Amino acid sequence: MTATKATKDSKPQWHTIEFFTDDQLDSALTIFNATCRYHIIASKKKLGTNTKVGKEYDRLARGLPIDDEASDAIKTASPDTFSSDSGVDVREGEDGTPSDDSDQTEEPTPLSGEGALKAWMVAPLANPPNSALSASEAQALSTVEEWYHCRTRFYELEQSNGGQKVEAVELEATPELEQRTERLLPNMILPKYLTNSLTAPWFRSSELEVLECSDKPVGTPYHPCRVQSHKAKETYFLKIVDNDQPQPIKRELDILHRVEKLGLRDSMHVPQLLGLVAFDNAEPTKNGQKRIMGFLLTDIKEPTPLTLMFDESVEQERREAWAAEADRIRDVLHEHNIIWGDAKADNFLVDAQDKLWIIDFGGSYTEGWVDPELNETEEGDDLGTEKIINALKDPVANVERPEEEEGEKNEEDEEKRDQRTLAPSQSESKRKRDESGDNEEDEELLPADKRSRLEVEE
Repeated sequence: MTATKATKDSKPQWHTIEFFTDDQLDSALTIFNATCRYHIIASKKKLGTNTKVGKEYDRLARGLPIDDEASDAIKTASPDTFSSDSGVDVREGEDGTPSDDSDQTEEPTPLSGEGALKAWMVAPLANPPNSALSASEAQALSTVEEWYHCRTRFYELEQSNGGQKVEAVELEATPELEQRTERLLPNMILPKYLTNSLTAPWFRSSELEVLECSDKPVGTPYHPCRVQSHKAKETYFLKIVDNDQPQPIKRELDILHRVEKLGLRDSMHVPQLLGLVAFDNAEPTKNGQKRIMGFLLTDIKEPTPLTLMFDESVEQERREAWAAEADRIRDVLHEHNIIWGDAKADNFLVDAQDKLWIIDFGGSYTEGWVDPELNETEEGDDLGTEKIINALKDPVANVERPEEEEGEKNEEDEEKRDQRTLAPSQSESKRKRDESGDNEEDEELLPADKRSRLEVEE
């Protein structure tokens, strides 16, 4: 999604940074707009257990539906204040940005589950007349440093009007609360073996202007993804480190370095490691290890996931060419003792010139593409690549569509119901035989090998 500057006439967009509900059904939601973060706390203690709003919250936290009045209140707040990453339906134009087509009459998708709870929590801040989330004050943050170190406002939801309404009470920014948002900042200690081997230049986060933000892949917090350096005016893809999973980042940096050192970018399209990014105030560890918040890669022009090319409407010749290239790229990697890892179609991109790029060397595996026991092996790469090639060559036979899977499941369920209706169970057949005095084994209910032995004995 492109980073835009809000005006007085534009409606704000809100994006999820973090959300969780604990086993006590207390929740915390951190959202972001163009200028500020909002950390919203909801607890059963503050909302009550027997109040109207307390019961609404309890049902939402458990993933249950709520009454029509509360649901309408959520819908009033949510379409303009949440983007699709928040689980709330937002109509989009052809370019992927929210559409302002006033002629749209289609009803938004009903909210449910996590999306409904998020919308319920943010509604007291977003709904007039007491909206804390104002579009008119928004001026888009320009640098990566500003984006991650913007102001954070803290709120707690409380009951009002005898438990009939919920209101957001702003809290003082205590050190404990600020620590909650500080831990959301991307931060990884770079191992010495990478510090000593990587030759890419270092960038301060204040040197990079944010051009676009994204919430992809699914489950990833909203973050800057395309940036431009102030000095060189070069555009890069910014990959943010994952605090909870540093190993894939280390693996990818190591493989990108090996690809560069072996000169493999001359024989295949793979992003180049162009820079390491640290926050302005990042301090090394006691033993001198540096910290990074992300790294810069080649900005691929108009990238399209190869998955979207698994379609008969895409010319067969193009699909055949990508299939051959995917096969060749896998061979090049293996010839140089490099394991791709997470071999799947989404880790191939097609650029504006129809060139196939291989991306993501973080490793692991994705269910449906590589078997768990083949994780990060040549055999796993072979299996995933074979499925990609087959899907490109014949998408009809080798690609499962969600609607087809649902249809097949419904047919299977219906068939099972018919079988239960038309065919007596084994216990029912046995009961009928017992009543008739026939104690011999029913040949139709025996395994094939046992039936053959019975025939021989007879």
